[in-house]
Amino acid sequence: SRPGWCMRQRWVFCRCGLALLALVGLFGLSACAVAVDNEPLAPDLFTLPPGTFVHTATPEPTPTLTETPSPEATTPPPAITLADPVGVEALRELWTWEDISRPASAAVAGDRLAIIMADGRFVWVGTQNGRVESSAVLWNELGLGESSGQIVTDGIMAVAAAVETRLDEESGATSTRTRLVAFNAEAEEMWALPLLDNRQSYHVALTPFSVVIGTGPYGFDDDQLVAYDRLRGDPLWDAAVSGRQINEEGELIDAGPVGFSRLIHDGSRLFALINDPIGAGAAAFDLRNGERLWHFTLEGLTLPGNLVLGDQSLYVLTQQRVLAIDTLDGSIRWESALLGASEAGLAWDQGRLYMALQPGEAQGFRPGMVSLESENGQTVWSELDGFLVDPLAVGREVIWTLARDFDAGEVYLIGLDLRDGGERVRLLIDGEPDGSYQLLSVGQRVYILGEDLSAYGY
Repeated sequence: SRPGWCMRQRWVFCRCGLALLALVGLFGLSACAVAVDNEPLAPDLFTLPPGTFVHTATPEPTPTLTETPSPEATTPPPAITLADPVGVEALRELWTWEDISRPASAAVAGDRLAIIMADGRFVWVGTQNGRVESSAVLWNELGLGESSGQIVTDGIMAVAAAVETRLDEESGATSTRTRLVAFNAEAEEMWALPLLDNRQSYHVALTPFSVVIGTGPYGFDDDQLVAYDRLRGDPLWDAAVSGRQINEEGELIDAGPVGFSRLIHDGSRLFALINDPIGAGAAAFDLRNGERLWHFTLEGLTLPGNLVLGDQSLYVLTQQRVLAIDTLDGSIRWESALLGASEAGLAWDQGRLYMALQPGEAQGFRPGMVSLESENGQTVWSELDGFLVDPLAVGREVIWTLARDFDAGEVYLIGLDLRDGGERVRLLIDGEPDGSYQLLSVGQRVYILGEDLSAYGY
């Protein structure tokens, strides 16, 4: 119809008009843009007064971020650990037993130590912890003097040849008395021998079936060598050896019984140091019946001395020389002019003889120690020059000794290699160089008797 047609025509006209207006506006904007781009801008200029400073901020550069690669995981190097010493080099103190009195003499067997105390007591001490297991009194009265002596044990029983030395305060003279006592494992007295006075003393050896007792030195009419039953103390045999002396006519005559000291045995034979007016020597006896096998004395040879048993020789140390004596017939195999310190002891192990040298002008006042070839007496090595060495004890791997440094006022426990004398271990101990010491060694342990008793092991 006509009104609808008019409405459509009006709508078309409006749309065309709007499109025309949009084109005209777009053309005008483009012309303005061209005019603006082509006309240069004139800057406004102005002049600063003299001396005026204008700071123009300089923008900081933007940091450039770079990706840092992650470090590769690395395994740290293994920690360096030093190996703990093994063998004798690992020696250390195990325990120290301190008492109101000083241990004067000791012997060790198995897990027990048998000790004579300076105050006159006998004591059993356990080797594992140094604790007293049992004790007994050696004398009827204590405190009259200082006790020392010899003691032997097999761990089941102990035999003490205790010597008490007393000082007369008025005269300054000393006197001694000696008592021999056998103790059981509980420190109970089993049997005893009579007291000896006037510097006569007992010397003892403990065998599997007897206790052999010798008395000395020479000069006592009742000096003898007697074997006693271990348990009851009954005499089994006695062996008297006559000494010799030279009369006015120069003839050798009987001089009564010899004196005995330092007894040692090999299970079938007993060996002893002896002395008479002519000199000193040694003797051998059958342990079963006391039969004398051989004996000799050398003129001018004096005691005290020491002895140690080897494979086929008995080695005797006197104040003048060292002797190697054949155990079968008593003949002298060799002798050495080396002067050994007899109280320091002799030691033997696997064909070697070990000896502390006697200090003096001939060998020096700090002469150390030597090892000798037991077959011929030749010196194998000499060590610890500059020390006074005393005492000695053979261990499983080393020869133990206490080396005394008087300059520094120190005492060292030193273990030297048995074959070449090389120093394997050295420990500073708590002691004085002029002190009295004893060394005992069993297996991997060594015991030091001084002012107290200390155990070392590895």
